[in-house]
Amino acid sequence: MFDEAMMGGFRDGDLVVLSGQTGEGKTIWTQNLTVNFVKTLPILWLSYEMNMWYFYERFIPILNCEP
Repeated sequence: MFDEAMMGGFRDGDLVVLSGQTGEGKTIWTQNLTVNFVKTLPILWLSYEMNMWYFYERFIPILNCEP
């Protein structure tokens, strides 16, 4: 459904920016995508809302590992 809504999905070289209100689930959704895509796609994260260490700590439960 996502690819259809995006008229074919993302293409090579696309810069994807996700925005929305605070607390709507943007970070957790994209962190889950990262965990699933990182083995096949290069991924770069930039966050203007949280510091690097807090951001990293939020990945730990998703990865089910110790820091």
